[in-house]
Amino acid sequence: EHVDGKESGICTACGQSYCGACNKGGLTRRSPNCPTCRAPFAVSDEENFTRCWKLLHDRSPGRYTPWAQFNLGVMYGRGNGVEQNYVTAYAWASIAATKGNNIAPRFKSEFLEQKMTAAQITKAEELVKEMIKKNPKLLN
Repeated sequence: EHVDGKESGICTACGQSYCGACNKGGLTRRSPNCPTCRAPFAVSDEENFTRCWKLLHDRSPGRYTPWAQFNLGVMYGRGNGVEQNYVTAYAWASIAATKGNNIAPRFKSEFLEQKMTAAQITKAEELVKEMIKKNPKLLN
């Protein structure tokens, strides 16, 4: 969500979210650590990716799940902390959208689909089915 032009975010270590208004006020500058788990906000792209992955795979599903799924999609889509892969990005964004993340559909249509072929989109849709079959809790 955007508040005054600033995006909200989550701590990729614990899943605690902060709103755009807090981000506008410079939360990550004023408080370099998450107020919930005390993990630092400013880490490398690789560490953010690792944290997000763990958040989804090492913890039970919770309120943070759609945002973590969306963040993985963005990381794959932009190549932040992981090799860029539009197919995998599309799959994670699709799962996040199914879970209620309201930014994921726009990320798919305005960013990913502009860079992907029809065959890649088909492959991504098949990947979503495989991911869910392998790990049904992705939709919990």
